[in-house]
Amino acid sequence: MELHWSMANYGRRFPLLSAADACPSIFGVYLLFHDGNPDRPILVGSGNIRHHLQALANDPGVAAFSVAGMLRATWAAVPGQYVEGVENYLIEQLDPMISQHPLRSDICIPVNLPEERTSPAAASQPRRPSLKRSSLRGFASVLRTFVESCGFTFRKLVRQTFKSASPPRHHQARRRSNRPPSMSPLRQG
Repeated sequence: MELHWSMANYGRRFPLLSAADACPSIFGVYLLFHDGNPDRPILVGSGNIRHHLQALANDPGVAAFSVAGMLRATWAAVPGQYVEGVENYLIEQLDPMISQHPLRSDICIPVNLPEERTSPAAASQPRRPSLKRSSLRGFASVLRTFVESCGFTFRKLVRQTFKSASPPRHHQARRRSNRPPSMSPLRQG
């Protein structure tokens, strides 16, 4: 089956924040990507595309992926009776990072995959610079402030986390000496 994948006027996927406005209310499949890994989608979905894109644009779990690059979406109208098979095929071929649900059936309907144009016109369009390092620093700073406002330091929090995660010790291990066996005191038995 040949699908017509919606792309922005310069041949790239739509930025997620403007995709819902650009998409008419149609039924079909959609893919969500980030610029950090444009070949593997974050997720594959189906249904009322405009509704789903609006929900994804406001989902903090999805927004976390924007640290890796701008979130982008593309979609295609698919008749209702073929949606499940097309979605299964896309999940099998593209291996999305988030699996919303297991394959509902063995039916797979092969379709063309979306391809972005890499023409000089598309390359000249502005791209969001990678904010990974500064975003992570900002996130770490906010996280540290939150943790410290709760009365913890990172060192205490890590110790407490690992202490509760490790199995209890019922016996104390013997202290081992760094001396070679020949220099260890002789044990009498």
